[in-house]
Amino acid sequence: MKAIVYFLSFLALGTCLHADAVKAGSFGFTKEDATECLQKAIDSGASTVVVDNTGSEWLVRPIRLRGDLELVFADGVTVRALPGAFKNQNDCLFEAHDSKNLTIRGEGTARLVMNQNDYRNTSAYKWSEWRHLISLRGCENVKISNLTLESSGGDGIYVGTGKTVKGCQNILLENLLIARQYRQGISVISAENLTIRKCRLIDTAGTPPACGIDFEPNGPENFLVNCVLENCEISGNYSYGVLLVLGHLNARETRPISITVKNCMIRDNNGGVRIDGGINSLKPIVKGNIEFVDCRIQSEKNESIRLNSLSEKGFRLTFRNCVLDNTGNKFAPAGLASKLQDDLGNLDFGNLKIIDDRKRPAIQAFGIGAAGLTTVTGNPTVQIGKAAPESFDIKALIKANAPNPILKNFTTRPFNPREFKAPGSGKIAKTAPLRLRGTNRFVQYLKAGQDAVITFKADKVNTSPLAIPVEVTDANGAPQDSFVIKDGTVNYKLHANSDTVYVFEFRAGSHTVSVSSDTPGHGFPADAPLWLFRCNSELYFYVMPGDTMVRVEIDGEEPLKAALYNASGDKAAGDDKEIQGNKILCAQRPPSAKPEVWKLKLYDVVEDHRVRLGAPLLPLLFTALANGAVPTSEVGTKVEPLL
Repeated sequence: MKAIVYFLSFLALGTCLHADAVKAGSFGFTKEDATECLQKAIDSGASTVVVDNTGSEWLVRPIRLRGDLELVFADGVTVRALPGAFKNQNDCLFEAHDSKNLTIRGEGTARLVMNQNDYRNTSAYKWSEWRHLISLRGCENVKISNLTLESSGGDGIYVGTGKTVKGCQNILLENLLIARQYRQGISVISAENLTIRKCRLIDTAGTPPACGIDFEPNGPENFLVNCVLENCEISGNYSYGVLLVLGHLNARETRPISITVKNCMIRDNNGGVRIDGGINSLKPIVKGNIEFVDCRIQSEKNESIRLNSLSEKGFRLTFRNCVLDNTGNKFAPAGLASKLQDDLGNLDFGNLKIIDDRKRPAIQAFGIGAAGLTTVTGNPTVQIGKAAPESFDIKALIKANAPNPILKNFTTRPFNPREFKAPGSGKIAKTAPLRLRGTNRFVQYLKAGQDAVITFKADKVNTSPLAIPVEVTDANGAPQDSFVIKDGTVNYKLHANSDTVYVFEFRAGSHTVSVSSDTPGHGFPADAPLWLFRCNSELYFYVMPGDTMVRVEIDGEEPLKAALYNASGDKAAGDDKEIQGNKILCAQRPPSAKPEVWKLKLYDVVEDHRVRLGAPLLPLLFTALANGAVPTSEVGTKVEPLL
């Protein structure tokens, strides 16, 4: 008799279920906290679990999923994260680890909802970007369909690695509304045979990257193979609609990638499509293919298409039958940039139709550094307003952006702490501290008996917490101390028992750190890029007697201007033109009898920029002549010809 009743109730739900299907509500539903009820139903071993409509929301703490399960949400059901729960930074509403054969589907208007506004309250919750709605790690044969996913504290759906499998396989996401997520609509870390079909990824905002969908592997062991995004709408997201960050992959260790975005509407985001290929030229960029087919890309903020650090030796990127609508956007429709030594190519714009409301470069190469444009092909057209479309001259673009031999041969002298020492005497000169992002170093030289206080002041740039690690080493690189900047300011006291140097390496990430000292004899190494943030500044450095070539690399993520001044105060390089991307300020000078101090002036700065001093220059920058360390007499010099 009970079997007949269950069968009739399942028919009323409008679905055909297995004989061992169970209603979750029969496991002891309580509207105050339904976690135990739902978890028991899932753990029962039934092949199908129906989350039935009890007339109240299902309020739950984190739920663990398993394999060989069909989880069905009946029409009208809302499963909501229990208010006041989800205190752990990695708490997800539903999470599956190393599971196979899992179906999660809704009927009618089923919703899975978290309480994003609660998690933004950092007095009650530790900051996190990982409170996902559905987290799949190392899973195989998964289908998620016919659901609304709302208001997570992280991603709507996260697709990543498990304990035994370095990614997910055979995943179908279909007919989903993924709205108002905190970090991403969907994050794809590692997947093979992933299909995302008929989904809407909308209104993501809260913490970077804040995109509709982000393909972003964490390491070379991850994979993006046969990933398809089709018939989807991606709109209203705080940052780009589609983001691919592929720098952690490489051709030596990673399987070739294959990603297709087909028949998608990418509109009204703060940027359309962005693809970041390689990080640097130390490892070859990953091989494979990325295609955009029959897509419409529209943005009124940031580039509608932004392509960074692609390589002629790496994956092939193709646009086929796509429309790029840049109407109302102050940025150029498509921008190319690179930080690689490899030339930029293996890029086919196909018959891309570009629509704009003003006459300007439709495809603009800026900041391509050492890279020149080579195998860039296609027959794109440009339509201004209601005018007839005109062909865009790809060949002229390539000719205007040939490889730059100065940049290709740009090298830096490795920073050697032993090539400097503390000045004999002098008072500190008060200067505005530099705001630094990413990984940087600060060095302080002291004579025996000297004291110094190094002040580290951290400032938040986004909502992530301040936890900036600092490591202290000596001239040999031996560890001396370490600490973490958590709440704004640290005053670090030094006392030297002998002539010595302290090297502080700090990793600010996307926040900033300002470093200052009350004692002369300090500076910032610039053999690796010194990453500055909103710094209109004057930076000084030494030019040794045999240095006949002075080269300084400026890398502007956003616009700025720069000028180089010699020891006499005369401008040696710089033309008052805006820099965005890589530029070398280059000046030749005759040998001198003694070391000179030159100045780099950075002005009209918008936000992020980086500086490197080219060989043979000693790679140490300081903010005032009186404050800097001085070269030792053992410094060697090398004369280099002007390229």
